[in-house]
Amino acid sequence: RFSRDIVIALQAIQKLATTGVTVHFEAEGIDSNTPDLYTHLTAHLAVAEMEHQSRSENITWGIRSSAEQGTSKIYNKKCLVM
Repeated sequence: RFSRDIVIALQAIQKLATTGVTVHFEAEGIDSNTPDLYTHLTAHLAVAEMEHQSRSENITWGIRSSAEQGTSKIYNKKCLVM
């Protein structure tokens, strides 16, 4: 995984390009030397970013829901007090 953040990924590729480094995304078949790099890469990164956000929201909802139901393993742990 290169990045899930579109802006950071594009900035990193631009910095690498200024030093002559080519980035090749094997799974997507995208090479940083192609003219339509930013179009393809932006689309792939946008999907990855949305998936990450959705997963994060689902995990947060699950933790909150189990805490409200009293079935959370996180909130039921005993703490050691010294």
